[in-house]
Amino acid sequence: MSIKSILKYSYPIAYLRILSAKMLEAWPATRYMATAGLLKDPKKMATDLTIRAHALEKGMSIGSVRVGFGQQKALSLMHDIDTFLRLGGDCPRTRPC
Repeated sequence: MSIKSILKYSYPIAYLRILSAKMLEAWPATRYMATAGLLKDPKKMATDLTIRAHALEKGMSIGSVRVGFGQQKALSLMHDIDTFLRLGGDCPRTRPC
């Protein structure tokens, strides 16, 4: 048996070949993930803020929630809104904010 066929059919080599193929397949898709580049793209951040604000709003509309419910999420949302505004979000590009 030649070295080429030994390497071709060995478990560790086959595992590494499959792993590298899957990584190459997944790498281009990371551009379209919601959190990839979130802190650089105001449009992505606006979408994330809208989803999180809606979740908080829905949770608080259920009624008779415990004291402090959603407090940490609301504070996080406020912090991220400040970050969004510093990135130039919700501002026309023709004039400075």
